[in-house]
Amino acid sequence: MNLSANPVDSTTQQISQLILEYKFNEAEKLIKANIKEDAVLKLLERLAKGKVGLLAYTFAAHLSEKLQNSFWHRISASLASKSLEGKAHSQNTSLYHILKAVELNPQDWELKEKALSFYSENLLPERYVKPFAEAVLRQDPTNQLALGAVEMD
Repeated sequence: MNLSANPVDSTTQQISQLILEYKFNEAEKLIKANIKEDAVLKLLERLAKGKVGLLAYTFAAHLSEKLQNSFWHRISASLASKSLEGKAHSQNTSLYHILKAVELNPQDWELKEKALSFYSENLLPERYVKPFAEAVLRQDPTNQLALGAVEMD
């Protein structure tokens, strides 16, 4: 299949090339203009598996710091856990982005649930456990992750 025949594939190639060249602002503009928000993670995960690799995370982390929104921190967290897997502190990096996303969007209980997934690994600081578990349980009283965190506390 000729990738350039499909405009989305052509755009993906352009984004990949811009990331490889560290032209993050140009890649950001292409993403905003051509990629729906719900497809950004999938696109960057696909890029992370190719020659862009760890740069996909670096790009997302750059945007999370530049734009200071929970969306990009959530993307960065996911890419960190996948592209840094097996490397020291990969989970800490992912947790940092989740906690930053919670800070920027404190009403999002699903982010708090994601943060609780780090509790069993002793990465989530104690001060977050009870408030996050309570927030999750208000939305989902049978949530096993939150119930488990409360029991372990």
